[in-house]
Amino acid sequence: MLTFFFFGAPVALYVVMASLSRGRPALKGALYVAVGLVILWLAMALLTLSPEVETLGYVGLLALSAAWFIASSLQVLRLRLPDTAPGWIWPLSVIVTFGAVILVVFRGFSF
Repeated sequence: MLTFFFFGAPVALYVVMASLSRGRPALKGALYVAVGLVILWLAMALLTLSPEVETLGYVGLLALSAAWFIASSLQVLRLRLPDTAPGWIWPLSVIVTFGAVILVVFRGFSF
């Protein structure tokens, strides 16, 4: 269960946000996810949990927040792509960014 929360949930969030259509739907989706993350961060701050659970919860929320930030940043950059850009540019940028993040995570945590 914890493996899903630390790796699966951020990856799912990143893929869903990266696959949203260009423009307003993507920005509204990013706003809704941001509101949900703020609520989760406030809940973690207000709840009294054991130190182990609290640390794991903060690490999971940090992973979700990082996935949200990267996907939202890509969506904002996507607005700057010209309409004449080839169709393969967007999927390639999503895959390269995901690969770079995975490389940093696996090298940084020595998996």
